[in-house]
Amino acid sequence: MNLNDFGIWNNDYELFLNKRAEIISQEIEKRIIKQKIDERLQGDIDDDYEPEV
Repeated sequence: MNLNDFGIWNNDYELFLNKRAEIISQEIEKRIIKQKIDERLQGDIDDDYEPEV
C-alpha cells in the first residue's frame, strides 16, 4: 500500500475515500469463509411496500 496513491498529499478526498473503500473491501474478502450457497444467484424478492391510501 502506497500512501502516495491515496490522494492525501493532493488533498483529494474523493480519491482517498475510494482507495480506502477498496482496501477495506479486500480485507473483508480475506476474512469471509465462502460456502457453496454463495455460488448461487439470489432469488427475486418481492417488495412488501404498499403506498399509504
